[in-house]
Amino acid sequence: MDDTNFVYRPKKLHMAVSGNPGPAPDTLKINDNLVRQNICLACYREAKTPNELSDMLGIAQAYIEYDLQWLAERQFLQCDKGSYRTMFSIENRDLSAKVSALFVENKTVFSDVIIDRLIAAQDRIKSIGFYGFDWPIEKLMWFLLYRFIEYSLERVVWGENRYPQPERPIMPDGGKYFPLGFEQDAIEKKFDFGGVPNWNEKYGSIDTWQSNGAMTDSGDSCTLRWYGLYKAGKHTLEQLFDTHTSKNHNTREVLLKTLEKDFDIALLSDGEKEILGEIISYGWVSKQNGKIIHNFSVFTKAQMQKLLDVFDGLYNDLQSVVHKIFAKIEKLCRANLPKHLESYLNYHVYMTFYSAMKITTGFAYYDGKIHDPKDETECGLLTFHVITNKNG
Repeated sequence: MDDTNFVYRPKKLHMAVSGNPGPAPDTLKINDNLVRQNICLACYREAKTPNELSDMLGIAQAYIEYDLQWLAERQFLQCDKGSYRTMFSIENRDLSAKVSALFVENKTVFSDVIIDRLIAAQDRIKSIGFYGFDWPIEKLMWFLLYRFIEYSLERVVWGENRYPQPERPIMPDGGKYFPLGFEQDAIEKKFDFGGVPNWNEKYGSIDTWQSNGAMTDSGDSCTLRWYGLYKAGKHTLEQLFDTHTSKNHNTREVLLKTLEKDFDIALLSDGEKEILGEIISYGWVSKQNGKIIHNFSVFTKAQMQKLLDVFDGLYNDLQSVVHKIFAKIEKLCRANLPKHLESYLNYHVYMTFYSAMKITTGFAYYDGKIHDPKDETECGLLTFHVITNKNG
């Protein structure tokens, strides 16, 4: 029987990238085009001919030929003997729910242990002396959870399991990235974990949080890191990681100037002062008595290494649990990936494990163990931090 779901209820696919997008990412041209989304979804499990796609999508073949050609030229599809297949991994709602359920099942031996151990280590962490060390541990926990879980994942994937770090391809749009697809229901719904006590009542709202995934941007003077997690809306910090426009580039440069030891507002040009005013309005920094106060954490390279040393001791106590969860996620991802994409398995597992950050942060939030931000602006800033290239 032909699959008529695409005709009567078109699916939605959200595209993202792992790596550096180009100035005009082709992924956005899929996000804005429902036909292209459904072509990619239809060709994911097995290759389809234009005629088969026409029948599945309920669209005359002549009307999808241009999109097929475009998707193939932009390396999202591969054409083999007249049939097309999708060439990037897609995480569907079923996989997302199973992975989330796995972390719910292991909450007491994974997430709760991480939360409690980081809180217990607060004196060691604060003694490092980074900018923001004097904030309450409940505020610091937002980025500590993100960094510790990322550190643990990198230990497992690139260290202990010795998976080769994949080289991101240079895409036709000029970016260097892996395309990532996320299938979405036409009508979004919260996860329903049958048999898990109080999940929906206490933790169900975690699924509604916004997440752009971990972002890193390294330059000559510093590295910006942000786990784009916040409770609602679109965050202004996103522009710091998309500096292909002159406005975003200039905003980033002015923000970095404020981190300089001898920074003086009076030395800024009129244009830079205008940009600084925008940065203040975004809430990234505050102005008090003529001085700039940063509303995010700042580390030197040496201070970040000291934090990773703290993480190293905490990770050793969790190593067996992390490996156990990783192996189960690997099994789920193997079942999700079609055979022609098996070479992407290790990276697919790596990216899927990232959901641990969002879920664990949600557990800590709804268990009352981390700060309750007043709005999405503050919430987004809590996982943003800068690492300067100074060694001291």
